[in-house]
Amino acid sequence: MTKNIDLLILSTNQEIHSNQRFLQESYKLDLNCVIKNPFHMAIPPTSVPSPKFILLRTLGHQFDDFDLCLARTFNNSIVSNPIESIKKLRDKLNQFIFFKQNNLPFVTTLSLRGKPEHTELELFIKDNQSNKFIVKTERGHKGIGVNLVNGIDSLLSILETFHAINDQRF
Repeated sequence: MTKNIDLLILSTNQEIHSNQRFLQESYKLDLNCVIKNPFHMAIPPTSVPSPKFILLRTLGHQFDDFDLCLARTFNNSIVSNPIESIKKLRDKLNQFIFFKQNNLPFVTTLSLRGKPEHTELELFIKDNQSNKFIVKTERGHKGIGVNLVNGIDSLLSILETFHAINDQRF
């Protein structure tokens, strides 16, 4: 018979210190705590029974929301963070929209789809005195997917490259 799970931690790395601390404290409290990589599971989940509580510890760098969908499939489980709140802030474009809608300060941002046009970019870059740009993937984190671009020609080149390979999630 499968033992009930009190706490399911969905994390891509069970070895990080904070996850290990959750395990230690769970054992002290006699709670059954399990850490699973949500990107190595199935929907519907077959490897674990429905837990009482789910702690989402995944980052937004995956370009899908499989982890959020997985968390929603557990019936009667309490999820640590409201999934809709996670989706609102998971990627840089949604963060930009959230900041703008709530009149919060934000870094000048442009999300572009389609073929980059020099005239379209001129309006965006007109006040940039340094002629340096940072191009980030929408879901990168910890510096992954960050490019420092010097000059408008280099910016156009990298934007055209992303367009040509049909990957404009930046």
